[in-house]
Amino acid sequence: MPRQDPRDSARARISLKTKLAATLRTMLVEEDGKLVPFLDYETAKQMTEDQVLSLFHFDHDPKPKAFGGTDEHHNLVPRPIREHRIKTAKVDVPRIAKAARISADQEEFRCRMLAKSGQQESNEGMRAAIKKPSRHMPGSRGSPWRKRMDGRVERRR
Repeated sequence: MPRQDPRDSARARISLKTKLAATLRTMLVEEDGKLVPFLDYETAKQMTEDQVLSLFHFDHDPKPKAFGGTDEHHNLVPRPIREHRIKTAKVDVPRIAKAARISADQEEFRCRMLAKSGQQESNEGMRAAIKKPSRHMPGSRGSPWRKRMDGRVERRR
């Protein structure tokens, strides 16, 4: 009987879940200024694949969902849950809020400019945003009256 090559023996395929858990376990995180594996071998050995996977969230980075980011592999970064929550609260939410504020301001400005040039009628909501000129402060240069140094008040010419 011919000798069988050990490389030809049939072996079970490694599942994608197992591969993912192994990859995430070895992901490097900074601890005390040094890069260390996320889970050490002994701790990971006592956990199931699902338990390892439950320690991570997949972050939409660099393009959040709010800006049209996709759920495809090139837009997802695995992050430990705590790190992901901190990034979401301190970076993503303020960035999305600022974009919404700027968009609203830009839309208001655009409507005012179009209304001013006659290309679009001004909206009722936009009328409140446009300030009416206020009255001049008494004695200021815009006022029709002026006050002399000796206290006399007279009409401007």
